Amino acid sequence: MPTVTSDTSITQTGIKVLRWRRAGGEAPPSLRGKGDGGLGVQPRIKLWLERDGRIVMSDYRLRLLRLVADTGSLADAAERLNLSYRRAWGKVKELERNLGIPLLRSAPGGPGGGHSEITAEGLDLLDRYADFQRRAEAAVQAAYEDAFPSRAPRHTEA
Repeated sequence: MPTVTSDTSITQTGIKVLRWRRAGGEAPPSLRGKGDGGLGVQPRIKLWLERDGRIVMSDYRLRLLRLVADTGSLADAAERLNLSYRRAWGKVKELERNLGIPLLRSAPGGPGGGHSEITAEGLDLLDRYADFQRRAEAAVQAAYEDAFPSRAPRHTEA
């Protein structure tokens, strides 16, 4: 049976990676082949921003606020996410409290219904967080591809 060894390294993104390989540099069969490291998996991450230990933005909150921006309605955004209006309103108020800035402007409902819009500060935060999210996902994908190459690793034993 071939010898299997491992080593660790730090990627350009600062993520510690553990690599396994057989003597001669060949990856174990379970780690070769399908463009996904042969494991049939893809990396996923959960991101959020905190201030003083309190959440100020997350993927979930980004979706909620983007839906408000798209629909012009907190009620419609809540419904699309299967949230109660009260819970959605609470999430927005929590973010505003934690950030110290208004994110949402709402006009009361009535016969024609109400209207909600994201403030300029809120839109700026959403855009910057979405950019951060895209960059973090790209960094994780790059680290994954480095750790789980679709072909035998480029690395050889020293």
